[in-house]
Amino acid sequence: MWRLGLAVVAVLLAGTIAPFSRGAWISLAAGIAVFVVAERRHRLLVGAAGAGLAVVAGAVAVLDRGPLGERISSLFSGDAVSLYGFRATLVRRAIDVISHHPLTGAGRFLEQGLYAGRPTLATHPHDMLLGVAVFFGIPAALAFTALLALAVRAAWRAGRARDASLAAEGVGALAALTALFVNGLLEYHFWNSALTVEIVLLLILAVALGRAAKQGRRPSPGERPGVVDAT
Repeated sequence: MWRLGLAVVAVLLAGTIAPFSRGAWISLAAGIAVFVVAERRHRLLVGAAGAGLAVVAGAVAVLDRGPLGERISSLFSGDAVSLYGFRATLVRRAIDVISHHPLTGAGRFLEQGLYAGRPTLATHPHDMLLGVAVFFGIPAALAFTALLALAVRAAWRAGRARDASLAAEGVGALAALTALFVNGLLEYHFWNSALTVEIVLLLILAVALGRAAKQGRRPSPGERPGVVDAT
């Protein structure tokens, strides 16, 4: 089973690095940090792996003059400020749209500008909560925020469960939610149906694990979240 786990981690790590998304890299670092803090059994192993990944990234940034090295090093240069200037424009535009459609949302978002020196058209504000408010209104954004808080609380409860397997899943869900929140400061995920499904499943998993921890038992295979067998 641990070999399968390592294979899954390797595939996900490659998928995180390949798109050259600095937001994804920052989110990965945040998720690893939360896992190291919350995990009790494998803290040293995960911490060492995270530190090793940081060392490799630093070496690539210093030694590689190709696109990957430049992308990593741009996180620590003035270029990052200029790149995120367009995101600041998107935030201002989103706030303006929300102010005109606070309850129902505008249902659409378009903003032209320069990103990395190239003309671009943004169809969402590159922020998860702002995006929900833009498209669906402030009440929807508040409801989604409450749902995220509920999922984080449930994952935290599961992470402190006595059952080692349940606790490990809870910590994993908590780390994933942290990565989602951090990435949500930089991206709007609901533009894509596949990403939407993944987020919904993550929230369901976190809530189900929290309920299992509260009940003091793991849900049986096929059992619906929150449904308890009275017998």
